[in-house]
Amino acid sequence: MPIRMFNRELGCRIKKLRGKHHYTQEMLAEKADISSQHIQRLEGKTPGKCFVTTIRSIAKAFGMTLCQFFEEM
Repeated sequence: MPIRMFNRELGCRIKKLRGKHHYTQEMLAEKADISSQHIQRLEGKTPGKCFVTTIRSIAKAFGMTLCQFFEEM
């Protein structure tokens, strides 16, 4: 899977989980200890790069392991 496609899928996964947990971007950012602008970029049309540590923080904010986060992707 090309990296751009992966990044878009990642953004869709985050947005879907936010909806499931009733989190705003700001709420998720606070729980994951990252900026809300970073969440906005990840969910946007051109997400840019994302580090595993960031994804791990986001997964943890949803009460998931990194493996669980990627299982349904």
